Amino acid sequence: MAIYVKKFGGTSLANFDRISHVADIIVKHHQEGHSQVIVVSAMFGETDRLIDFARGFNYYNYSREYAVLVSTGEQIAMSLLCMALNEKGVIAKSFNGFQAMIHTDSNHLSANIVDVDSFNLKRCLSDNKIAVVAGFQGIDPDGDITTLGRGGSDTTAVALSATLKAKECLIYTDVDGVYSADPRIVPNAQKIGSIDHGEMLVLSHLGAKVMQPRSVELAAKYKMTIKVLSSFHSEGGTYIRDMDGAPMESPVVRAVTCLKNMAKISLKLSNEYSSKISQFLELCYAKGLKLEMLRIRYPSDGSSQIILECVISNEELEIFDNIIAGTISDKKILGSIISQDKSILSAVGLGLQGHNYSNILSMLVSCLEENDIKIFSICTGDIRVSLLVDDYNIDRALRLSHKVLELDKII
Repeated sequence: MAIYVKKFGGTSLANFDRISHVADIIVKHHQEGHSQVIVVSAMFGETDRLIDFARGFNYYNYSREYAVLVSTGEQIAMSLLCMALNEKGVIAKSFNGFQAMIHTDSNHLSANIVDVDSFNLKRCLSDNKIAVVAGFQGIDPDGDITTLGRGGSDTTAVALSATLKAKECLIYTDVDGVYSADPRIVPNAQKIGSIDHGEMLVLSHLGAKVMQPRSVELAAKYKMTIKVLSSFHSEGGTYIRDMDGAPMESPVVRAVTCLKNMAKISLKLSNEYSSKISQFLELCYAKGLKLEMLRIRYPSDGSSQIILECVISNEELEIFDNIIAGTISDKKILGSIISQDKSILSAVGLGLQGHNYSNILSMLVSCLEENDIKIFSICTGDIRVSLLVDDYNIDRALRLSHKVLELDKII
């Protein structure tokens, strides 16, 4: 029997009425003969509530206990959904990360999945039951709870799809697909019917909240097609799949996106710090810190200064400060500038590969400058160009960029 893995996000499970609605979707598909594994996120706002509890402590120093705390949101959602399904006459059984045998490494804040043993889930399905799995969590070699990073339920769903060789991996959310920009900011944003794994991966890294980046990376590894669709109506959707390069008639840029509430950091460091750059980067990874627009300039003119520049979220500044304090002494910091309330505007598309990025960058820079939007930094990659602007300008910058790149005509 074909297996379908379906993930429901926090907005879809925000209250009892919505949980009942999700249960109706699952029951309908069960009656059609679908064998289903359901992955759930925490109810909307629940993870933030749990994180607020942790802010009373130096929680970044207690990653094991932090993981135990924030993983409880998904367990609440899975148990409530199972109750709703059982009351509708369909037998459902819940599984936390340990019970679903999702084995990870010991990075409690952003663990990597090492292996999934599907025995328990397959036994549940063979009994014609629906398996409901708590997303976002796993178990490490010591038997401790780990978490897969913010949005990790997407990664749980993709990992289970790969392990179970699912016929489809369906991601139900509060939007009906992937758009050329956030439609809440850009009213004429266009829904994209299909998008390449690589484009979606970069978009996710740079602010598109439809999918967790790691889940897209995992789907690309296993050449798995994902469908993103709304839990509130069944029409439409976007397929994320291997498109083997840009289609002949596709636009150079597929979408624009943004990361808001960022801080630009510029540190002047003593040359003695050069031996600790790798230690600094390792700690950033271990703490789940995302360094955007990272640039490290080593002295080439005989000076004794290293310049480290990066952009991180405002809320991660405290973690960044602790990492710096743990790797270098104050005497080695020769100067620092921290500029908060910045946003990263990015244009993404397979068509940017090669020389096209310079033309697109020229269009964006000219457009923003003509509209008195100051640019603080520029970064380019294989399929993206990014510009750093003030937070208060980012919505306008998104609309202007979407228009100048003619994304309202996307195919």
